[in-house]
Amino acid sequence: MISTTFDHVVVTVFDLEQAIADFSDEGFEVVRGGAHGSTEMAMVLFADGTYVELISMRSSMLRRILRLAGRAGLLRRLLEKKSDVYRRLTSWFGRSPGPVDWCVRVVSLDETLAHWKNIGIPCLESSAFQRTRPNGQTARWRLGAAFDNTLPFVIEDSTDVRIRVPDDLVPSHPNRVLGIRCLHVSVEDPKNLTTQFEKAFSWVATDKQADFEFGPTRVQLHQLNSDDVPLKLELSCNGPDRDLNIANMQIRLVGV
Repeated sequence: MISTTFDHVVVTVFDLEQAIADFSDEGFEVVRGGAHGSTEMAMVLFADGTYVELISMRSSMLRRILRLAGRAGLLRRLLEKKSDVYRRLTSWFGRSPGPVDWCVRVVSLDETLAHWKNIGIPCLESSAFQRTRPNGQTARWRLGAAFDNTLPFVIEDSTDVRIRVPDDLVPSHPNRVLGIRCLHVSVEDPKNLTTQFEKAFSWVATDKQADFEFGPTRVQLHQLNSDDVPLKLELSCNGPDRDLNIANMQIRLVGV
């Protein structure tokens, strides 16, 4: 079995400042994560070590260009020529803003990708990344992914994970949210994806609903309906159940 834990959900936003304000209005404390290349991000950190990443292009013109290229199908054709993980990351910005991807943390990125290749899962080339936090600390990590974006992308920290995901900054959210309880993933063929998950992570689904446990977080696969969205988030909280829609993301708060 490959050792994994749920790391984060990626939410693209057109205006980072507005997204921070929207999450704050719903009782979330948001921590600025800093800039990386042409992007900037903020984090909604949780006590269980997971987080929601809010990410935007720093240039408003580049945001518009990528969005238009995505709508026209040009971005997809350009990215087909790329063989590294940037192919996947860049594709985020050709879609409508909202939840676009999710990530699991692994002990060894090289071993994980080697296992995937050995069982017939084509993989993109891994890449190294770094981001300087507002306090001057630099986090470094590596990312890898399969060509098929229905599997999560994977991350291995090169520096202490607490630099990238600062546990000293985990806030007490006014809405009393504790962590990511479940990520609901809707796809056209959940049965096939269940088989892929079982092979990729050397697991067996916990029940007929295709539940997979990544550390404290469950991932549940569903049939994608015409009016559905691919990713929905379920958060545990010390409060009443309620539904939210923030930054084009459907969020369900579940009392514990």
